[in-house]
Amino acid sequence: MSVLENLAREAVETARDPGRFADLIAGSISLLGSDGASFKVHRPGVVEFTDASGITFIGDIHGDFYSLIAVLENTLPRIAGGGTVVFLGDYADRGYAQLESLALVLLLKKYYPERVVLLRGNHEPPEWLKPYPHDLPSVLAERFSGDAARLYGLLTRFFNHLPLIGFRRGGFIAVHGGPPLKSIRSSRLEEAFEIGSPEFSAETLESVLWSDPTELGVEAVPSPRGAGYLYGPGFTAKALSLVDGGFIVRGHEYVDGYKEMHGGRVITVFSAPLVYELRYAGIVVYSERGGERSVEKVLVEPKRPG
Repeated sequence: MSVLENLAREAVETARDPGRFADLIAGSISLLGSDGASFKVHRPGVVEFTDASGITFIGDIHGDFYSLIAVLENTLPRIAGGGTVVFLGDYADRGYAQLESLALVLLLKKYYPERVVLLRGNHEPPEWLKPYPHDLPSVLAERFSGDAARLYGLLTRFFNHLPLIGFRRGGFIAVHGGPPLKSIRSSRLEEAFEIGSPEFSAETLESVLWSDPTELGVEAVPSPRGAGYLYGPGFTAKALSLVDGGFIVRGHEYVDGYKEMHGGRVITVFSAPLVYELRYAGIVVYSERGGERSVEKVLVEPKRPG
C-alpha cells in the first residue's frame, strides 16, 4: 500500500472517531506557529519563505476528498524531494467528505510539519465573519452528536491559529483572497502585514480572507460579497512592491483549475472541482534554481467516484 493510500485510510478512520479526531486537531494547533525547513513563521501568523527550490500551492478543498487525493498524487513526491506544499485555505464546507478532507490535511501537517503550510480561508472563519454556507457544524453534529460542540470548539481554536499570509521576497505573496488593505497605504511589508502585532486587525482579516481581483480600473472598492474588497491592477502592483515580488497566488474563487488576471500577476488556483461540477483541480508550482524563477500551472483531473 502506498504512502498516500495509508494516509487516506488513516484520514477516513480518524474522521469517524471523535477521540482520535480531537487529538489530531489539538496536535495540529501546536504545530502551526513552528518554523519549517523552508519557512519561518512571524507573529501573528505571517509565513516567510526562506527557500524556494520548490513550493506547490493547492487551492480550496471544500471537502472534496477525491480531488484532494488526485492532487496529492502529484504533490507528495514533491514533498519527498524536499519541496514545500502550501494550502490556501477553505478546507471544509459544501463538500461531500468534509471531515475526511480535514483529517487528511491535518495528517499531512502532522507527518510533514516542516514541509506543509496551512493558510486560513474565509471558511475557517472568525466568529464575527461567518461565510454562507458554513455547514461544518451540521456535519459534525450529524456524525458525532454529543461530541460535535467540543470538536467544533477545537476547530475554532485551530482556525484562529492558522497563518494568514505567506510571502517570498523577490517572489510572491500567498493569501486566500487578497493582500491586506493596509498594503495601499504602507511603505513597509512589516506594517502592511502587521508582523509583530499580537493579533491581526479586523480589517486585515476581512480583506485577506474575502477580497477578489478585478480588471476594473479601481484601486480597491467594497466587494459585492458583502465583505472584503475588489482590488485592481494598481493595488496588486503596490502590494507586490512591498516584497519585490512577481505575483500573488490565491484561492477563494471557483475556477476550472486556475485563472490568471492583472497581466499574469494574480493567479487564482482552485482544487475542488467535483463540488462545483468542474473538470480540473489546479496546483501552482513555484521554484527558484540557478537564479531563474519559474511558475508552473498544473491541471489534475480527478476520478469521479462510482
